[in-house]
Amino acid sequence: MPIEHPAPTEATVKELYASAFQCANPECMAPPYRLNSDGTRTLNSRVAHICARRENGPRWDPGMSADENRSVGNLILMCIPHSYEIDDLQRAYLFPIELLRSWKEQQLAEYDRTRSGWQITDAEAEEVIQESYTAEIIIQGNILNLGAQGGQAPSAGGAGGTAIGRGAVGGKAGPGGPVTINLSGGPGAAPGAGGGGESTIDPESELLWRGPGRTPTVGQAEYVGADSQGGGDTIFSDADGNVLLRAKGGQPALAGTGIRSTTDKFTVSTLMLANAVEMTGFYVSILNGGFAHYNVLNLNDQLRFVGLVVLEGGGVPQGEYAFIIQVHAPNSTVAYSTTPVFRIVKAGDINRIILQFWMSVPISEFGMWTIVVLHDSRELARLPVAVQQGVSGKTTAL
Repeated sequence: MPIEHPAPTEATVKELYASAFQCANPECMAPPYRLNSDGTRTLNSRVAHICARRENGPRWDPGMSADENRSVGNLILMCIPHSYEIDDLQRAYLFPIELLRSWKEQQLAEYDRTRSGWQITDAEAEEVIQESYTAEIIIQGNILNLGAQGGQAPSAGGAGGTAIGRGAVGGKAGPGGPVTINLSGGPGAAPGAGGGGESTIDPESELLWRGPGRTPTVGQAEYVGADSQGGGDTIFSDADGNVLLRAKGGQPALAGTGIRSTTDKFTVSTLMLANAVEMTGFYVSILNGGFAHYNVLNLNDQLRFVGLVVLEGGGVPQGEYAFIIQVHAPNSTVAYSTTPVFRIVKAGDINRIILQFWMSVPISEFGMWTIVVLHDSRELARLPVAVQQGVSGKTTAL
């Protein structure tokens, strides 16, 4: 059996929350608790391990004792999506021990500067431990059927068998049969009733795969990171505002190799704002999505746009691709811009990239703001959202 260290104590969890005000990821401002309109608060974070708690987990350190593993020094407080992301075995290499320790140091430095943390009760600490470490399987009924069912629709393939336990392998899925698509309209059933009209299929439809016997291939993409912002110029001026000396700021660092590919095949199938977006593998949970407008109390208040972008890259060749997500003010100026980068590691007919974003913007004016997604100066999608004066934090969804 692999080694598994015990979970941290309630006292350790309370100490961790007391010295953190937001997610340890420097690009994320998600608070550990989400404050609700009725005065209650909902847990919005998880306790993550810098060095894994279980053997074979991400960043496992065989020389670390159980006490060291469960101590505050090896724990880091993160929002739910980022806690899952750093432990995703396919992406864990993007979050080495040194990086997570530097995030923790920045989190503690921010606490030392502001002395702002979260005081939680014993019951709340227990809830954190349960949500972070406990996984339960509840079986109802007298029969546990591990054999998957066959396909229900005509020509549908059967599902693969279930596997439980390390090293267990489920049975392969049964192949589907040939599919017949009838585009002809049928005759009317009742006396005097007209027949159905003929149908058509768009030549670009995914139903029509090219080549005899060819099945669609599924590609693979991975998140590389986001380009950093360039350093601004340092200016020394006299009392009249005349520039005496200008020191040029540093150039922005590019994520990945910095060698960027471009294509006209990328499209956006989803662009939406939400109260919260949580990703677990390829599954996305959305809370209160589809906002029509935001209310803010005063001008220059910070408004945090949280949203989801789904990029479709079928047929895009391997390479690194940069996208730009911007927030445009009503006067068309760019109030915020970020450049996430993805690497297509395997080309395919289907290649879907799911990206969640957080953008904090000072509201300089009320009116219609816009979220814009671009690739290679080509606009892929835009989403207008009204920002108006009202009760702080209130939003309206479609």
